Amino acid sequence: MNVGVSSCLLGTQCRYDGGHANNDYTEEQLGRYFNLISFFPEAIVLVLLVIPFV
Repeated sequence: MNVGVSSCLLGTQCRYDGGHANNDYTEEQLGRYFNLISFFPEAIVLVLLVIPFV
């Protein structure tokens, strides 16, 4: 089963401060049972701001 996980929790330096929030529990424990799909949740918000509301 696929599970979406914020990229910063998987160690990607994509936070507002240039860092990450690497969480070993996420990768080690949840990774045993799920296929972790990394995504950048802020990108969704940025796209919504660009799309004009009709």
